[in-house]
Amino acid sequence: MKKFSCLIVDDEPLARKGLKEFVARNSSLNLVGEARNVAEAKDLLRYNEIDILFLDIEMPRISGIELLESKVADPGVIITSAYDRYAVKGFELDVQDYLLKPFTYERFSRAVEKAQDFIQHRQTGQQKQLNPIVYIRSEGVLHKLEIKDLFYVEGMQNYMICHTKTGRIIAHITMKALEEQLPKNQFVRTHKSYLVNAEHIQRIQGNEVIIDKNRIPISRNYKEEAVGKIIGDQLLNRS
Repeated sequence: MKKFSCLIVDDEPLARKGLKEFVARNSSLNLVGEARNVAEAKDLLRYNEIDILFLDIEMPRISGIELLESKVADPGVIITSAYDRYAVKGFELDVQDYLLKPFTYERFSRAVEKAQDFIQHRQTGQQKQLNPIVYIRSEGVLHKLEIKDLFYVEGMQNYMICHTKTGRIIAHITMKALEEQLPKNQFVRTHKSYLVNAEHIQRIQGNEVIIDKNRIPISRNYKEEAVGKIIGDQLLNRS
């Protein structure tokens, strides 16, 4: 059985003790370390490969949310908090589950399974897409969007513009978080700020992709991968 390495980050000794006991009961987990604050956590994340991060939110000086936003590493994240007010922010940052203290071992185990499932699918480059639908939050509204209707995504400074069959949806989500929700064999990065649905590409013209009269740039850094993925390596020399 594969062992998933994990790290506990919590300023409360009793909370760390309880989590360590739960980790020890779960044969699929291997505890790499524990941290009392974000500074200690960053050091452990930099020098260890961590699969699952058990993260408290309210800690001295720097919060768990700030650790997630720093992107010092990219493990699966399970938030463990005594407060539910951070739930929306947590899921905007693409956490796998949110455990409200106190929680049972059974609830802990379900969260671990969700994180492990996420990690395994990410590692194999597959997405569990039982329904061709993605949910996008915009201005407090959760939009249900069929993936086939999503043309391309344009990244701005602090938000994404999702260009769809019926219009635009402005979402406060990172490009990376949105990309991980979409089928990797269907969406391709043509530029650091653009993610394109290959099914809607009408043609490639020079260093641009044409979709529904829109011209999306192909940057030099992404050109070989993007064009190769869309139409095959044999066309690279013609563009």
